[in-house]
Amino acid sequence: MNFFLINMLFVVFISSNLIAQHLKKGEISKKPYRTSTKKLPDWVKDDKTYFEEKGEEKGEEKDKAGKIKIKMIASAESKDGNVDLNWLQSVLDAYAVKNYITSIKTIATRELGDAISGGIGSVKKGEYCQDIINAVAKNISFSSLFRTNLYWAIYKKMDSEGNLGYNYEIYGMYSLEKSAYKEAKKKAWEDVVPKITSEDNDAKKILDDAKKKFLDENK
Repeated sequence: MNFFLINMLFVVFISSNLIAQHLKKGEISKKPYRTSTKKLPDWVKDDKTYFEEKGEEKGEEKDKAGKIKIKMIASAESKDGNVDLNWLQSVLDAYAVKNYITSIKTIATRELGDAISGGIGSVKKGEYCQDIINAVAKNISFSSLFRTNLYWAIYKKMDSEGNLGYNYEIYGMYSLEKSAYKEAKKKAWEDVVPKITSEDNDAKKILDDAKKKFLDENK
């Protein structure tokens, strides 16, 4: 081992100990020591994690429908500072799909609730509505889901035993064409409603009246 390498290792050892002295047990550094960009992006600073963006008047049909945007955050810990960022990105992507399914169900619940008032036929509307909402989520296509932004930061931390470790935080902004949601609503209606009306004649008129409002292309 040459003199230069010995000195370099000594400097790293001293630096790590200085950082350790400033951190209490169980504490994470307030400032990251490594980031993917020099400046913290505005979209990461923004407290909002969900956005519905209106489409452009001009352009393709899918652009007119607008976009549903979600900001996702994932984290990981490491004792030696080595975390596979590609793996962490894949975890983030999986979280995004799961979150989109939840969000789609929330939107569909709200819109279907607005379209239908009172009960449907011989049972409460909730029982039929849930079948439609679940079908919307099942039929959603994620082929138009894209990760549009990515940012990561690494923080140093002290564990409960006084050992220095690292916390990784990764942020992703995702965008889904709202046209995919509209197609899923249409397919869900075609799949589920005929089964409901075939079993409950009283529900037919109410669902016929609700169809136009629920499948409204301007939403």
